[in-house]
Amino acid sequence: MGHLAKLVEQVAGVRQPRLIAPIWLARLGLPFVALWAKLTGKPALFTHDSISALNNHRHINADKAKRELNYRTRPLEETVADTVEWLKKNRLDIP
Repeated sequence: MGHLAKLVEQVAGVRQPRLIAPIWLARLGLPFVALWAKLTGKPALFTHDSISALNNHRHINADKAKRELNYRTRPLEETVADTVEWLKKNRLDIP
């Protein structure tokens, strides 16, 4: 996550978070994040589902898609740049 945060910082021009919490700490904070979101009316910074997605899908293998569908990956930097551009174009906040 640290590498991705640094990459977004470079591409989007926003500061990366000072602290990137380990999964176990984020899980402990879930009730507080949910309460804060409810009190402020803003979306929660993270949810149980977002933590699960980060933790459970760490080792994705695209070999079958490459072999059977001719899928081609591209550099992460290019994907992040396109995502940031899309977010700005659609006037969505970049966290």
